[in-house]
Amino acid sequence: MLLLSTILMALIALAFVLLPVIKPGMNKQTLAIIGLLAAVPLSAMIGYEFGISRNAQVPATPGAETTADSAPDPAKMVAQLENKLKDGQGTPEQWAMLARSYVTLQRHKDAAAAYAKATQSITDDAQMFADYADALAMSRGGLDKDSEALIDRALKVDPLNPKALALKATVAFNNKDYQSAINLWEKLLTVPGLNQDWVNVTRGSIDEARGLMRAGK
Repeated sequence: MLLLSTILMALIALAFVLLPVIKPGMNKQTLAIIGLLAAVPLSAMIGYEFGISRNAQVPATPGAETTADSAPDPAKMVAQLENKLKDGQGTPEQWAMLARSYVTLQRHKDAAAAYAKATQSITDDAQMFADYADALAMSRGGLDKDSEALIDRALKVDPLNPKALALKATVAFNNKDYQSAINLWEKLLTVPGLNQDWVNVTRGSIDEARGLMRAGK
């Protein structure tokens, strides 16, 4: 039953990787590369929850198709998890799951608070720090010093975390520090396994930043 509950909670957390932080002046290529980072298979999501390698194969269960009538109610499942954690206890993994679920429901302030709980004990998960930074930025209407500090923590753990690199480049671009943004996007291009769509969009971002530099904007 616990296994089933965990898998169902994973279903509502598909968008945990990223919701773009939109600020005036952000280029379309930046938004596109951030959006591409949200394309995470369900098998990878479930693997993440159970600590399974993202390279591991997760076999499909025959006859397990979900219909509209049998689909779980995300809000109800979140309420159930909230009830389990209402005393402030719970594992870091449970708080992280709740945070990602809040992001899916666009409850970004609650997501940031849940990530704060999760990261009290988990200090070596670059993706979690990047997700926390994004949720915090969404709750405050943009990237600020606090979210940037979380991005830096993510990059300290994993200098090639794609989401953290994309967010860090966005900070630089918004500050018109185009050379730093270019450097970060070029680093993003070195991430192993980066698919061609990401490569194309990142190169477009680099071209735009270089154009703005030439124009003196």
